[in-house]
Amino acid sequence: MATPSPKSVVPASVQERVVVPEPVRVHATVIMSPEDAYIAERVASQPATLEEAKKVVVYTDSQRNRLSLPPYFEAFSHDCTVGQECGTHPWKETSPGRWSYGARGEFIFRWVKKVKRAIDHAMNVQGWLFVNRRYFPDAPGHLFSANGGVELGDVLLFFLPARQALALRAVPGQKSNDALKARLTKQSDGSVAMTGNTSDERFYVPEGGGEEDNASAGLQEGRDF
Repeated sequence: MATPSPKSVVPASVQERVVVPEPVRVHATVIMSPEDAYIAERVASQPATLEEAKKVVVYTDSQRNRLSLPPYFEAFSHDCTVGQECGTHPWKETSPGRWSYGARGEFIFRWVKKVKRAIDHAMNVQGWLFVNRRYFPDAPGHLFSANGGVELGDVLLFFLPARQALALRAVPGQKSNDALKARLTKQSDGSVAMTGNTSDERFYVPEGGGEEDNASAGLQEGRDF
């Protein structure tokens, strides 16, 4: 009886097979500076072909300024930052020389200087929110810088819902009006004195008795200028 060869006693399922590995695809990692990354994003956002480039619309808004919002954010803005040529907020003349605009968005935007003190005051004291992709996921990528925000020179873009932002705007004016009203005191002759306490020893009425003299009555503090 013939002696079986070693190969014949090994099941076919476990016999040696030659496996050709698939090629491993290695993606190159490119490290860029924030400026180069920004340029790369802007280039990627351009038209893909010359035919598409020929159809590019050129904006010639003469009233657009350095602090005007990018068109994407202008559509969300309660305020018009462009002027009467704005395509988002339609302007109309309400009376000779007086204009107003409509289609107000639900947010108010503001630029905040890119320094810690200004950012802390805007966010911690007043409650402004940092504009980023989490809130505006559909915004063009080239609008965002390496820190995730929208930068313009040395300022960053923040926003608030219009109702809260308008309330913040009204505070300084209301304080000024309250302070002014508190210092106005009507006199017996009909004139108004800029003080809430006419019995104060520093209060005086200039001599002369004329209407203009009475109107200048006030609280004397130190020297008169």
